[in-house]
Amino acid sequence: MSSSSDLTQFGIYLAKIYFADKPEVFKVRPVLVIDMVNQLVLALKMSSRVRQVRVPSYILADWQHYGLNVPTAVLLSPLLALPGHDLYSERLLGVLNDQDIQSVLSGLADLRVG
Repeated sequence: MSSSSDLTQFGIYLAKIYFADKPEVFKVRPVLVIDMVNQLVLALKMSSRVRQVRVPSYILADWQHYGLNVPTAVLLSPLLALPGHDLYSERLLGVLNDQDIQSVLSGLADLRVG
């Protein structure tokens, strides 16, 4: 596990994501770190089920470069606030390139405006 200071902004990490209806149950899945605030990590979930995503999302253009095995979408909503210890900082899968960063930020901005 990690402290938030060990993390890279726009890095893809594995994290514990707890189920809303069963808070004691979690699944380890990739997340995109957006920012770190105090002891919390602001992150977005990611999914390889790009055709089944029902929330605004962005499919990473360079997903293979990030060590992902299949096309992967960044789910633009909801923004997660995770305690740093729920991320596996030693498992940095990749860091987004400028094109993917700008596309994710643009998608998040569109959600705020819309």
